[in-house]
Amino acid sequence: MRICMFNNLFPPVKSGSSHFTLMLSRNLVARGHQVSVVTARLPGTALDEEIDGIAVHRLPCLLLPAMEIAHGFKYLSYTLLPGALRRVLDLSREMDILHQHGQIFDTALLSAYAAKRLRKPLLTTIHTPVHHTQAMYLKILATLDKTAVRHLIAKHADVLIAPDQTVVDNIAERYAHPWVERIPYGIAPLSPTKEGGERIRARFGLGDKLVIVSLGHVHNLRDRCDLIAAMPEILSAAPGTHLLIVGDVLTQKPQALVDSLGLREHVTLAGGAPHHEIADYLSAATIEAHWLNETPGLGIAAMEAMSAGKAVVSSIGPDDLGTGLLRDGENICLIQPGSTASIAGAVLPLLKDPGLRARIGEAGQRLILDHFSWDSVTSQQERLYEQVLARRGFPSHRGS
Repeated sequence: MRICMFNNLFPPVKSGSSHFTLMLSRNLVARGHQVSVVTARLPGTALDEEIDGIAVHRLPCLLLPAMEIAHGFKYLSYTLLPGALRRVLDLSREMDILHQHGQIFDTALLSAYAAKRLRKPLLTTIHTPVHHTQAMYLKILATLDKTAVRHLIAKHADVLIAPDQTVVDNIAERYAHPWVERIPYGIAPLSPTKEGGERIRARFGLGDKLVIVSLGHVHNLRDRCDLIAAMPEILSAAPGTHLLIVGDVLTQKPQALVDSLGLREHVTLAGGAPHHEIADYLSAATIEAHWLNETPGLGIAAMEAMSAGKAVVSSIGPDDLGTGLLRDGENICLIQPGSTASIAGAVLPLLKDPGLRARIGEAGQRLILDHFSWDSVTSQQERLYEQVLARRGFPSHRGS
């Protein structure tokens, strides 16, 4: 098949959907498909290039300033410049399938336009529900989501794809789309090394401390303030524990809370890290703690931690990735969002009992390998492409 992916976010941008788009494209290319990616051109990137057999086409764009309504995200780009529509039509014309990643950025408008104009099948993966911690912004965004996004973007997709039950429920509420499929994130297992962990511990002066690593960008929805607020209780029972938060810092709230609680010696906001270093951070970790303040979800970073055999603490619903897959206290530790007592109650037994965290880590690793391998996820995606083509009356494979 000839597949064109659309996503404003693509490497070198560090984000979950950027990484997912790259990995899905790589795996489809490995299976013999022709894959192109249309994305925004950031400073220092080529207009057109090939990456791992993927034809990457970047659209000139304007980088917008970081805004509170967008959680301070620094990769906001506007690609609807003169010539963009013509170029997207040219790139899409010979494709069998258009696949949009994300409903928030403006390539979603471009892919919807191209699909309608060229009568091409369009699939849209909703990676993240539109949400905000501030009531005013939430009202604005929810209204736009139910109107503009629903009618200009979502309704033009043949099928909407959700990685978990939270997103399935959000689609039902916001878009009322007749065809929704759940395809999880694929995870390439990480293999931490002792040497990598020692490098990270030396870099941050951690010695032989118990270390809670928390992976992912730090913004208003994932500010780690609940975890930081639980640290005094954790420290009282496990003195010397260190919290290492790894991800671009887009809000000042967590550092302000660290300072107000006098935790500078016990909490480090490390900033962003290249993906190839994540295994090293996990090697340095005693456990990984990762959740969203408001919206339940697990995310790629936490699933990668599980793939590395680390016990993970999260607020995800037990059936969010599939009925019966997540088992509290067996392959993951679940907490009540917003409750520092619940966080400390989940974290402390893991810190104190190496055998417990090893058992949970091993069970979590088996879960990822059995249900979320890239081979499985790519097969599911291929079958969905073929179903969409069949419904449209197109052959699923057309010549090479």
